[in-house]
Amino acid sequence: MASVFQSLPSESLRMQTNKTEWILFPSIYFGGLFPHLTYLRQQNRAMLRGPLTDYHDRRIINAYMLGLSAAECAISMEERDVISCRQHFSACVRESSFREASLPIKVMHYVIDNFHSSRTFHTFNHPSNDVMWHVVRQFLALLGLSMSVERPPVNQYLNDVTAAISLEMAEAVGLKFVDDEYSSHGVTIPRISLIEQFFRLYDSVADFPALCSANPAPNLGAPD
Repeated sequence: MASVFQSLPSESLRMQTNKTEWILFPSIYFGGLFPHLTYLRQQNRAMLRGPLTDYHDRRIINAYMLGLSAAECAISMEERDVISCRQHFSACVRESSFREASLPIKVMHYVIDNFHSSRTFHTFNHPSNDVMWHVVRQFLALLGLSMSVERPPVNQYLNDVTAAISLEMAEAVGLKFVDDEYSSHGVTIPRISLIEQFFRLYDSVADFPALCSANPAPNLGAPD
């Protein structure tokens, strides 16, 4: 993380103060429900931004690389590989749980208890208000304080992009809700329109295949 936050990772902060007590909590990240969601970093490491801000869908990328039309891409996104989705989900649970195992504040037990019935993450690094509330409660408890507000706000803080949870993933992990379209601030983005916007973006990128080759599938713990 030091390469991202430069002088502000927790190791550096420890060296800049004489405080002996620290409360550490994990990066609130879980990619288990989003096997297709990814970043595309350009050569200068800046994100390639598009209709979903920093996020891209590998199904759309693959369709573009194959020369499919937007309509053909939309159809291909309905294909299902339930076994791979289940394996991806399990691997992400293990990785995210391992990363927080030694920390006093934890997230994954709450996610596992609640992901079947409600959205716990909008994208792999944007948790729902409920998840953040759970973290705040633990933080306050460690300080000997109590939460003065009973429940989190209804309006989501981090839903500028809400990633689709594919039907194959919903089937793989037994979700009790369907949410297989992308949305922005709660407004659904029509699938064909989204694909067309991405295709136009990729048309504008010089040597897009090289960019894709430089962006292999991300690891399960967190994007680099």
